[in-house]
Amino acid sequence: MSWFAFALLCLLGWGFADLFYKMGSDENDRYSHLKIAVWVGLVMGVCALILLPFSESFAPGRKAVTETGTYVLEEGGLHLTSAEGCLFSGQTDEDGEYLLSYTCLTDEKANGEFYPDLDEISAALEKGEAYEIRGEGLLKTLTLDPDGTYVFYRPGASLSDFVSSAVKYTPASLCYIISMVIGYAGLRYLELSIVSPVQNASGAFSAVAMLVFFSVRGTLGDHMDEFSPLNVIGVIFVAAGMLALAVVENRVNGRELKTEDRRLRYGALALIFPILYCIFDTIGTAADGIILDESTGLGVSEIDVLILYGLTFLLAGIAAWVYMLIKTKKAYNPFAKSEKYKGIAALCEECGQFFYVFAMAEKPVIAAPVVASYCIVSVILSRVFVKEKLKLSQYLCVIAVIIGIVLMGIAEGIGEA
Repeated sequence: MSWFAFALLCLLGWGFADLFYKMGSDENDRYSHLKIAVWVGLVMGVCALILLPFSESFAPGRKAVTETGTYVLEEGGLHLTSAEGCLFSGQTDEDGEYLLSYTCLTDEKANGEFYPDLDEISAALEKGEAYEIRGEGLLKTLTLDPDGTYVFYRPGASLSDFVSSAVKYTPASLCYIISMVIGYAGLRYLELSIVSPVQNASGAFSAVAMLVFFSVRGTLGDHMDEFSPLNVIGVIFVAAGMLALAVVENRVNGRELKTEDRRLRYGALALIFPILYCIFDTIGTAADGIILDESTGLGVSEIDVLILYGLTFLLAGIAAWVYMLIKTKKAYNPFAKSEKYKGIAALCEECGQFFYVFAMAEKPVIAAPVVASYCIVSVILSRVFVKEKLKLSQYLCVIAVIIGIVLMGIAEGIGEA
């Protein structure tokens, strides 16, 4: 599946999650946001444990592999001859990129692939410099020396590998958890604010943050091929539609509330919640794009991100449950019938998260605005299931985002053709 398909599935999952978050939030329950956090932590934690055997970096029993041999760089590809026990095969994939796969005969779990840039390799070797290629997923390196030999290293699995990966992903996971809990709290006042559209402006901000980072790292050129004219126009439509929706919702809600009520009952809550969410989610999304990026990533694979994020949120959910127990002197039962919408929302959240990491791993800069537009799905679902009435201006904003997504879908189809 392409990044675009993953992004669409993600925005559908998160759109439905947003709907059920609204339905499961209680404006009169001061712990409503913490109860949602408990459910999300429970679902993500269980999924993380299920995925643990499929981890690329710390699955039990995985051995370290060190491989040496010789190589030949030709116009048609890179050919490696193993001196020990690995098989290498190269071919051009459907996207026109050169793919180098490996299989280690001494360890059936030690398989993977690289996407070497043959022109860059040739330029480095002509200068007499060694060239290091980083593989996808688990941090594994293939170093080509000018003398025609190579060294391949793939670390094994141990507690230290687990801790190393967890440390790398901690900044992103903490930012996500903070932003989501803030978002859950803001949902208690959603009908009085511009929460959802403002929150999801983080998609555009994170794309800018990633462009700045890749520019500083000197890898911006690797991402510029994502921006075909149709993609650029599509991103503009999506960003403009979400921004316009935020403005429209602010005006609509403003007319429906008495100024005195807003000032006395909620003060700055309607503004603080979405802004804080947007800030933390921007940092988290940008960090994900950087961590998952194939060329400059930190060696954490998509499955590992799901595992680490799930386990981190599980700890956050446990902390929320204990906090409520201490404050209320009563154990919260997430399996009560009244909590069903929170459970459904958590399942939809995890579904969206699964597709999200694969979309961000492939094309982080352009995928971020697409997945952030799930607020449009939420608006449509609210109209269908909650019977919220939409103004003509709101429909126009939704149509603008849909046009942008369709344009990017067309661009993706043209690229594959």
